[in-house]
Amino acid sequence: MDNKKASEKLLGSIDVNHEDYKFGHTKVFFKAGLLGVLEEMRDEKLATLVGMVQALSRGFLMRREFSKMMERRESVYAIQYNIRSFMNVKTWPWMKLYFKIKPLLQSAETEKELANMKENYDKMTTDLAKALATKKQMEEKLVALTQEKNDLALQVASEGESLNDAEERCEGLIKSKIQLEAKLKETTERLEDEEEINAELTAKKRKLEDECSELKKDIDDLELTLAKVEKEKHATENKVLCLTIDSLTNNNPNTNQFKT
Repeated sequence: MDNKKASEKLLGSIDVNHEDYKFGHTKVFFKAGLLGVLEEMRDEKLATLVGMVQALSRGFLMRREFSKMMERRESVYAIQYNIRSFMNVKTWPWMKLYFKIKPLLQSAETEKELANMKENYDKMTTDLAKALATKKQMEEKLVALTQEKNDLALQVASEGESLNDAEERCEGLIKSKIQLEAKLKETTERLEDEEEINAELTAKKRKLEDECSELKKDIDDLELTLAKVEKEKHATENKVLCLTIDSLTNNNPNTNQFKT
């Protein structure tokens, strides 16, 4: 659809006198006053659309705010319910017992972690022993190579005709020595790291043992408290039983006659 036909269709849909405008090839010619009427109609339509958009926007914002308020309300109810539930049960004996036992559960996890660390420590100790054995073998090999180097040097001094071969072998021995020294340095550094890890594990183990001792002391105190409560309970029951017997005795006429 070209621009002229689109303009004709648009103006044909507007409630105006269609004799007040004419179409040219590239322009639309309006009679006096019609352009002002069209502008007023445009402003009214824009005002209606803007009001509708504003109403929809306010409705959307209010619904979103209401949804947030409902979420906050539900959250407050949940928090209040949990707090009331905790306040109701925190003084119960079994809840106090749970508070005492809960650290023990963490202690069990700590024991498991300690066992894993001990296993890692044993593995590192084994690796350290292997590294020390390898280091010893390297040192022995280094001594043998040094001796061989000295022998070759003497042989080179006495046999000038094999000087080139001896020099090449000597260079190979020097390279081997450098490699062995690098391996020895690496093994020594690893040994120092493993000794540091061993010290950390020992300190952690000592700390865990102290915590276990404190937990055991808490358990002993709890058992003494429970025994004391049980003893007081039995004493109270015996006292109630005696009072009941005395009451029955005083209220029974036959028993009073027998006493007389």
